[in-house]
Amino acid sequence: MLHTRRKREREREREREGGKREKGESDEQTLVREVSEELTVNIILVLLNMLEHLWRSLMVPKKV
Repeated sequence: MLHTRRKREREREREREGGKREKGESDEQTLVREVSEELTVNIILVLLNMLEHLWRSLMVPKKV
């Protein structure tokens, strides 16, 4: 029983680190959805970073 309880706790910890399977999803569907969500967030952050650098370069006064 102690072994089973520890195993369940580890499984819950793994689930918390990533996304959880939604009702009716297979493992493959969960993986595709989670990767898509993570990549979308990363792409948005990269684009925001690029826009920030562009904005800063436009705001720097140019020497004549």
